[in-house]
Amino acid sequence: MLDERNYLKPERHASAGLPVGILLILVFALSAYLLVGSELVGKKPSVPTVYLPMVSQQSR
Repeated sequence: MLDERNYLKPERHASAGLPVGILLILVFALSAYLLVGSELVGKKPSVPTVYLPMVSQQSR
């Protein structure tokens, strides 16, 4: 009895396991990188500094 698989034809049913696995690993690696980086910097919240423009007299 012949098998219905023909190995010369392209694959009909692609597996999504490898791309999804790679994406999950990258998400976890990026999350760990951000968490470790935030711990190294410290917990002190940064205060934004606002520089206002100098007010000058208009000449006529």
